[in-house]
Amino acid sequence: MTMDISNSAIGSRIREIRKIKGLTLEQLAECAEISANFLWEIEQGRKGMKVQNLAKLAAALDVSADYLLFGIRENAADGKLNIMMSVLPDELKDNFEKMAELFIDTVRCCRAKETNEENSTEKE
Repeated sequence: MTMDISNSAIGSRIREIRKIKGLTLEQLAECAEISANFLWEIEQGRKGMKVQNLAKLAAALDVSADYLLFGIRENAADGKLNIMMSVLPDELKDNFEKMAELFIDTVRCCRAKETNEENSTEKE
């Protein structure tokens, strides 16, 4: 198994986690104390970064630098998902990821709806 540590792969992982966490490019850039333009170039794979910026991005995204660099997750739940994915044929792995993303988006929407309903109830 070869690990892709190209600027493009690292940028894709940063963008993936940013979107999963529901952060805009500007919000993540602010949290990581870098410019939004620089972050965009990182996510596009156009630029690399110093280890200090990698550490800031990892902290802002609450992931390990190992994940951003190598795609390796430390969390036990992540390990379970990786194991589940590893047994799938390659042609089904993309479907699995899409289903997980859809599930996360659905949960996020339900939580937002619940929060909005609670806020409107409190105002009454």
